[in-house]
Amino acid sequence: MKPNKQYEALLKTGFSCQSDATNALVLFSKKCKYIVVNDIEAHQTQTYLRKGRPAKTDIGIKTFYPRALVCCSVDAFEEKKNCKGRFMIATNELDKERLADQQVLLAYEGHNGVEKSFRFMKDPQSGGVPLVAHTFLLKNQKDLMPCSSL
Repeated sequence: MKPNKQYEALLKTGFSCQSDATNALVLFSKKCKYIVVNDIEAHQTQTYLRKGRPAKTDIGIKTFYPRALVCCSVDAFEEKKNCKGRFMIATNELDKERLADQQVLLAYEGHNGVEKSFRFMKDPQSGGVPLVAHTFLLKNQKDLMPCSSL
């Protein structure tokens, strides 16, 4: 269940004492990474067994509902945002003077043009004429010459 639905369900849950209501919100806030719960309190209501207006002799049941101010945790959100979009390029060249980081990145980005030009071989849906390559096995060496002319 998503945190906002959990929070809404928690607000509708009645507790028998004030400490149970506030502890439920504290436990909820510890489970959520990106939500900060502030100003935790419990709202007391009286409920009766019968519907309608209660008689003067009816004894009400005290029920406590949690309330809080819920905010997005900016620190956790920024931390998550900063770790998105990273990638790693590995190379065998360890000498930074011979091949700088910027040169490695430019060489990697240069492969994009090659990948685009051969996209039709990989994906027939890309708009170009698909190149259909059939794999087959040849039993004899003499059959290799007629097949190489295809």
